[in-house]
Amino acid sequence: MRWTVLGPIVLALLVAGCGSTSGSATGGSSAPSSTPAAVDSSAAFCGVIRDQISGLNSTFPKDFSSADQLKAYGTYLEETNTRLLAAAPPEIHADVAAQVAVSNESAAAYKSGSLPPAAASAKLRAAEYRAAAAKVLAYAKDKCGISPSVAPTS
Repeated sequence: MRWTVLGPIVLALLVAGCGSTSGSATGGSSAPSSTPAAVDSSAAFCGVIRDQISGLNSTFPKDFSSADQLKAYGTYLEETNTRLLAAAPPEIHADVAAQVAVSNESAAAYKSGSLPPAAASAKLRAAEYRAAAAKVLAYAKDKCGISPSVAPTS
């Protein structure tokens, strides 16, 4: 599988088999919320996820031997990770932080124009990372309407 390192949320969705979104991160609600901060936090986070998914098409390397494409992708990952962490709601902030830490290790390698070392890639398969990814994925599905669909095959 060529999905070596994606942003934490996109990676969680793809590992779970996502590629599509449903629902909307924005839009009015007819019922007043009893927790406006949670709604604002959720909407902001969902917006970042959607931005990350849509931006992935233009930034994911088409040629993993192209240092320029790897560098652009590393920069994209790092910037998106910063946005994800800043927008992460309190209930999943620690899980997003765990994913971002692993993703940023690989982003650093990409930014230097090379592929991540095996040790960095192995962290994506670690139980701690997968547990954090599962929590964030559940949140994205429940609060953002982003749910798994078809897993990438190449």
